Amino acid sequence: MSKKNSAPKAAAATATATTNTRTFLSGLDVVAFYELLDDHLDDLDSGFSRLHAQVYEAELKRLGQDSSNFARLLKSVDAYAGVGMAAKKAGFALGFDVCRQLLLGELDIEALKKDGAR
Repeated sequence: MSKKNSAPKAAAATATATTNTRTFLSGLDVVAFYELLDDHLDDLDSGFSRLHAQVYEAELKRLGQDSSNFARLLKSVDAYAGVGMAAKKAGFALGFDVCRQLLLGELDIEALKKDGAR
């Protein structure tokens, strides 16, 4: 087989793979995906849980002592568990969707960099 004949087939295979990836990522239910991860990685030793805890603590430190004290106070309230889980799920969904848009080329990273430089 000559190289001339194999190039269109390779391009077609790449295009099909890209289409399949796009279809998969576009159709992925991010909340169901979060719940799947949370159900299977609910121990504190999972990378998923450790990353969440690290980001949460870093953000509280960045916001200052008042925020850390308020967060500790909230954790002592019985109803906080639902609020904390909702915030964790919302943060995951937002982060995942940004990554999905970047992967699919639907988000212009250069425009974001320019806007963020203000």
